[in-house]
Amino acid sequence: LLKGRLEQLHNDSLEDKDLLKQSIEKFKEIKKEYSSIGISPAMLIQVDNEPSSDQIKREKFFETLTMTKNLLKEAGLSWVQYFGNNDKDASNVDNINFSLSKITRNNDTTDCIIFKIGPSTGWDIPRACMLLQLRNVCSDSLRIQTIGRIKRNPYPKLEKNPVTDKYYLY
Repeated sequence: LLKGRLEQLHNDSLEDKDLLKQSIEKFKEIKKEYSSIGISPAMLIQVDNEPSSDQIKREKFFETLTMTKNLLKEAGLSWVQYFGNNDKDASNVDNINFSLSKITRNNDTTDCIIFKIGPSTGWDIPRACMLLQLRNVCSDSLRIQTIGRIKRNPYPKLEKNPVTDKYYLY
């Protein structure tokens, strides 16, 4: 049921912007591979929580979020931001009223999902194959749950496939 081959990049010297650029380039390669099997892959981008009291950290949060969206747009990738049912945004006007069930489908064209801690326990998006964490995750259960979202097999009948058997963690 799970993807079996992890490709991990861990480089503490990279700034968020450089890490995002690198992951975008890799994701574009992955999209080409997935196109041959009829599944639209997804990249999950996990960002920090928005600080409530520290104005400097708050400004940094929005600066990083804007930079992320701009780089995705420049790369020609579509995105949705999901911080809860009442805090959503999308790059595509047609996606502005998206639902979690819509962006989960293997044929959905949304490339990237930007989130903080995950939409909900049990949210299943097998087409997600890459996780880019732009935050430090201190909770082991959150880390395991989030990585589990990119390890699910999207291939029909859950058969193994050299394209869908890989997952990427940045």
